Amino acid sequence: MRILVVGEGAHEVPPPAEQEEGVSGPSGALAIFVSRLLSGENEYAYDRVRRVKELRKKMPGAKRLHGVRGRKGMKRTSLLWMLHAQQTGYDALVLVVDNDQQPDRIKEINEAQDSDHVRISRALGVAIESFDAWILADEVALSWVLDRPVETQPDPESIPYPKPRCKELASDALNAVVLREVYAAVAEHADLNKVKQRCPKGFAPFAQRVRALE
Repeated sequence: MRILVVGEGAHEVPPPAEQEEGVSGPSGALAIFVSRLLSGENEYAYDRVRRVKELRKKMPGAKRLHGVRGRKGMKRTSLLWMLHAQQTGYDALVLVVDNDQQPDRIKEINEAQDSDHVRISRALGVAIESFDAWILADEVALSWVLDRPVETQPDPESIPYPKPRCKELASDALNAVVLREVYAAVAEHADLNKVKQRCPKGFAPFAQRVRALE
């Protein structure tokens, strides 16, 4: 299965300068989570959510998503990415955005997930409050990656801004680390059931949708 993985930034998906031509294996924390949730061999390509404005200008059919009101909002953004993935030959779209204390974001993503405007298979998710919360969910994986004991972190989904906490933990590591590499390594070693249990509003429904792609 050819999967387009769309995330918010460099901690989730590889920066454009580091992406290989064509479709490659899982790279970046988000794609690693996805590859562990799916069985079999899959191919991955990557992009950033914010590039939707650029795509909209040249995407056939982008201006007439019938029945979808408004030019903004995460529902329309998700549908545009679904349309792009379908038109460029992917079998499925995986897209994760941060909630960022936006009260309508989960509703918008759920509506896009259930929409029949575009037929492509999709697994859309909202990380609460941001993707960094998923990295904080398993202190055992964090301890292994950072090479030092890490205590169980407070309820990850209750932290308004979890990224600073991730940076703080990484800065205290015994060895110099790159945060993007920490995220990828944690995604590789985390207990996925534990992440689901500790992030029941964000990671758990997303994981269910990814597994439904098979």
